[in-house]
Amino acid sequence: MVRKRILFHIHALGTGGAERQLVLLVKGLVARDVESHVVTLYPGGSFWEKLRTWGGCHLISLNRKSKWDFSVIPRLARYIKTNNIDLIQGWMPPANTFAAIVGLLTRRPVVMGVRASNLIYPTLRSKLYLHTDGLLGRWVARAIVCNSERGRLYHLGIGYPKNKLLVIPNGIDIPEDYKFPPPLAHEPPWHIGMLARFDPMKDHPTMFQALRILLDHGEKAMLHLYGDGPVDYRTELMILAKTLGISECVKWYGPVEDIWSVLVDMDILASSSYGEGMSNALLEGMAAGRIIVATDIGDAKILLQGPHGICGYLVPAKDPRTLASAIMEALKKPEIARQYALHAQEVVRNYYSTVIMVEHYYRLYHDILLSKIETIPHVSR
Repeated sequence: MVRKRILFHIHALGTGGAERQLVLLVKGLVARDVESHVVTLYPGGSFWEKLRTWGGCHLISLNRKSKWDFSVIPRLARYIKTNNIDLIQGWMPPANTFAAIVGLLTRRPVVMGVRASNLIYPTLRSKLYLHTDGLLGRWVARAIVCNSERGRLYHLGIGYPKNKLLVIPNGIDIPEDYKFPPPLAHEPPWHIGMLARFDPMKDHPTMFQALRILLDHGEKAMLHLYGDGPVDYRTELMILAKTLGISECVKWYGPVEDIWSVLVDMDILASSSYGEGMSNALLEGMAAGRIIVATDIGDAKILLQGPHGICGYLVPAKDPRTLASAIMEALKKPEIARQYALHAQEVVRNYYSTVIMVEHYYRLYHDILLSKIETIPHVSR
């Protein structure tokens, strides 16, 4: 492909799996000689600093003054014209809406990106953006990229156009310089970890209840929490841990820069979430050869018990007893659990690497810019 200029529009670059995936994609495309522009509505955030320090792309904030500041639309349009942008990629609401409108104004092709599979949108404004994206996607977008099959089906069910929805799974950079010891190969207590921001969707209370059940059954376990979130909600969780009598078995670490450094010491990566698309945490845990116990949300079933074989334990959401039972099964049969973990490593290397993800996006942009496609059929993995 002749060197092209692609603009990625996102709300902000704070901590989050979607933001991490955007950073990986931009770096991969720049390595393939694609000029990348990342334009946010608001400046700052950990991934903003990563991109700013890296310096391999154009990083700009529109400095939106409020949620009702729509002057960002003409400013984004001017930026696109001034910098001769060839294609606009929206990255989640509300950026998808702005990308589509600006695409119409500047006559540039637009690709939308959606991540969720079954989220509850609490405000009228968030619901409006969700459905506006669906309408604009039908008439404006060349493609709407989901990061999970469950997300594709979810958006299809709320009216997004079938002929434009496709799945490009998340990719993970697998570090070659880390040596991950086999899980459950030491004396207890066992180390159970969660890589999840403090958000009701991640459902820490279910994990806390499952830990209480494990302790009641005589299991020696510690729960290690890595993530950030609102102080008020974190305080609520700490009170719940104290109420359940598990405070001494819960460690709070906050967000971590180097995920792999904490996965090294983890036996089991647990996810009690009730709202996911393609979970970065699961992919990272699989890549590190950790034992995975996760709720059947998003594409967890495809990852853990799908076409590539059994890679971990799958449980229903909001069911602490089943979650605890799955963890106890892994503890009682560590040889089998370790086999699942080793297989999970191979699956990530073969099917979910960053290189593979970048290649899918590169081909999509290539075909759109060469006008090979007007709409995108569903692509199976």
